[in-house]
Amino acid sequence: MTAAVFVRLLLGYLAQVVPFAVLALYPYRDQLRLAPRSAAVLTAALVGVLGILFAGVGCSAAAVLPPTIELYNVVNAAFFVALLPCLGYYWVLVRAPWQEKLFIFDFALTSAWAVTAACNLFATGQLDAAGYDGLPYRSWSLWLIVGANVVALPLLTAVLHRCFLPVRDGLSVRESSLLAALSAVLFVLLAAVFACISFSSLVNAVAVALFCLLLALVVFVYGTVLLTVRAAHDQMAARRAADDAALLVAVQAEQYENLCATLETDRRVRHDVRHNLVAIRGRLAAGDRAGALQQLDDYLALMEPLAVTHYGADDTLNALLSHYRRKAEEVGVAFEAHVALPGKVPLPDTDLAVVVGNALENALAAAADAAPEGRFVRAAVAQSGRMLAITVDNGFGGALVPWGDTYRSTKPNHGGLGLRSITAIAERHAGTATFSHESSVFHVSIMLQGA
Repeated sequence: MTAAVFVRLLLGYLAQVVPFAVLALYPYRDQLRLAPRSAAVLTAALVGVLGILFAGVGCSAAAVLPPTIELYNVVNAAFFVALLPCLGYYWVLVRAPWQEKLFIFDFALTSAWAVTAACNLFATGQLDAAGYDGLPYRSWSLWLIVGANVVALPLLTAVLHRCFLPVRDGLSVRESSLLAALSAVLFVLLAAVFACISFSSLVNAVAVALFCLLLALVVFVYGTVLLTVRAAHDQMAARRAADDAALLVAVQAEQYENLCATLETDRRVRHDVRHNLVAIRGRLAAGDRAGALQQLDDYLALMEPLAVTHYGADDTLNALLSHYRRKAEEVGVAFEAHVALPGKVPLPDTDLAVVVGNALENALAAAADAAPEGRFVRAAVAQSGRMLAITVDNGFGGALVPWGDTYRSTKPNHGGLGLRSITAIAERHAGTATFSHESSVFHVSIMLQGA
């Protein structure tokens, strides 16, 4: 009898806790402090040990207490106590803000209890009351719980996948705190109800209806909150996309103005060459050799920082690369550029200025903060047929912040618009932009189709 009760309580504990553990860890499967295999083994060991302890306490209580509501409450309290180590373990295992962890933990626990309560409510009406021994999971009610969890777990993970995961990164501290507070209130509400009610006492239609209403209310509140958060996130995402589009236009205009200023400076320098040569010739003709040499030295010193290096056949690209080469020299960053083009870059000057300008601007800013061996920027532009390839590699210091397929900006008051604008232009030209890093080197690779 004792062995049968022990196995029954152990299986019941596992039937409730294992789906709950899967649901709680699902949103953070990529944010664990341990490797996935190690986390799975440790989680299974913890749940198994707690299940054995719970079953042992239940058997001991059944041996000294009569089969009444008092025994049921003692076993129910033991179940709650056995969950506390799970919360502590979850808190340490998952790397996420505490508000998010509390919300997901409470959501998973509340969902598991709601499923179990619905199964117990149904089973109580079907099982013979004369055989009730004061313990949960009797007869086929255990398998009813298993079957219900098999159905409910995919649905609940789908809810988190569609309504929580897309908005998680966009939640403010205040919003996360409100979600955590709501989940805690619902958890306490259900815990209080479960602690005070024995399902065998739900003998009339009114009591059953009220209990079902409570469960429906919990489901409704959670569903409404998650859908509201998702709708607000979608609205903010649409507004952010519109703002980004406006900022992209501003970035294009700024980069193009910088390009035009660089080209104008180059044109003015070239235009001044003739006048300076005429003046120098005049000094030489007048026999003022020392004055001619001094004017020539002054002019060479003026031209040196403004000179445009000839990297290829495209004047716009030459001006861009020369501009960022001079900026790199000013901050002590080694700059290399290699161009392999059959002619002019097959892109509008505005798009070229944004793509190359943003890539080099970010690379130069990151390299300037790197260790001495990482203070470099290497750029390459090549064309094969209609396909244009642009790559930029640079050293960096500090930590990067991945954000989906791109990276968050590490600059104060910046949202990573530069990388997004590069991606937008690449996609506009039927191409792709990929960003990655290894060790202390950041890589930008842009592939697109020219006109």
